Amino acid sequence: EEYLFFASDRKGGFGKLDVWFCKRKPNGDFEKPVNAGKQINSIDNEITPFYNSKSRELFFSSDWHPGFGGFDVFRAQVVDGNWQNVTHLGTKVNSSYDDYNFVYQSKKNKGYLTSNRAGGKGSEDIYSTTKITVAPIIVLLGFGLGIYAIMKKPTSDTEA
Repeated sequence: EEYLFFASDRKGGFGKLDVWFCKRKPNGDFEKPVNAGKQINSIDNEITPFYNSKSRELFFSSDWHPGFGGFDVFRAQVVDGNWQNVTHLGTKVNSSYDDYNFVYQSKKNKGYLTSNRAGGKGSEDIYSTTKITVAPIIVLLGFGLGIYAIMKKPTSDTEA
């Protein structure tokens, strides 16, 4: 199955910008957009979704879910047709600045993202990271509570 994921402020959302998706029909057309729901979307902004169809994981950035500041990258999994296990990707990916446009190559266990963090070569730079682990730093529970982590300086395996 193929899907198109996008962020939009269209009617029917939960906040400012929400993640939406459309299933691709056999003839190449797309079905009506569906909001990804309250496990993913918040009263603020969720942007730059990337869906890995093999692992059934959605990566997106949010400025509302608990994180280190600005936009942080999160991962969610589809289990029985529902989004679950919304997880903050931690210091291997996120900083106290804006981190977004995350894409992931599962075979190489390598991710790429855009960030405006300090130490870059321009106002927004592309970074790569490796060794993305399954162990969550922050797990968001369905009723909106979270565990906060203390921001650490990006590790040496996050490169500009």
